[in-house]
Amino acid sequence: MRPTAVRYIEEVRALGQAELTGEVLERISSRAVGNVLGLGVSDETLLRWFHGLAAYLDDLGRGDPAVGAHAAVIKAELREYLAGRIDELRERRDGSTLDHMVNHGLPEGQARTADEIVGTVGTMIVGGFQEPAHGAANALLGLLGRPEQAAAVAADPVSLSAATVHEGLRWIPPFNMTEKLTAADVVIGGKMIPAGTEIAMVIGSANRDETRFDHPDVFDLHRDRVNNFAFGFGAHFCVGHYVARQVAQITVEELFARLPGLRLDPDREPVVHGWMVRAAKTLPVVWDA
Repeated sequence: MRPTAVRYIEEVRALGQAELTGEVLERISSRAVGNVLGLGVSDETLLRWFHGLAAYLDDLGRGDPAVGAHAAVIKAELREYLAGRIDELRERRDGSTLDHMVNHGLPEGQARTADEIVGTVGTMIVGGFQEPAHGAANALLGLLGRPEQAAAVAADPVSLSAATVHEGLRWIPPFNMTEKLTAADVVIGGKMIPAGTEIAMVIGSANRDETRFDHPDVFDLHRDRVNNFAFGFGAHFCVGHYVARQVAQITVEELFARLPGLRLDPDREPVVHGWMVRAAKTLPVVWDA
């Protein structure tokens, strides 16, 4: 992960400014997670797969035929790629996520097929490529809005990167809401919610619960560590939480190590947007090149 972060940060280092989310963070995240998965394709292909599948998810309920057709093409391309990778992994295992998905728990000489894993790989692409970038972007937006705290991270990024990312995940969780179906009648806040009710569990609200967090709307690097719900809970706790934290922490460390005077761009406003997926979708910054 670290060489990946260094590569993309170094590409913009001499510029003195960037739209950090799209130009740096999303590129780091998709490449790093793609490498962990074992997807040996170009950056452009990774992002094309992500955007095609994510657009289909966003379109659910509307059913735009063009969006569905494009997603079908992407899924067929992904399936064909996976079939080739499975053949490679039969001959030489590499320890990647794909390797484990294809081979783990089967008798010697047997492997799972592309059809068996393509759905899970697609889910990992949609859920994993962008959100570590969003987690880093949200943390950096909060941190750079507190210049004195940003200065502390700049002075010791390795020691403070974990706290920065943890507070950023609380302050603006990348997945703001998740839908659930109640399995039984339940009373919450004096209100009866019958079994079988579709509900929206708003993680962004839970993470700013004033009964759990002091001054919850304030990004505070030095806040006493209290668990939050950014990665979900129970059986639905995010399977990629460790990778996501590591990508975000390493990115924060390398940004402050390589971009002196990193700060919000005074002439361009960041844009925070989204209901289900919420993030600093644009994060203009400047530094001393």
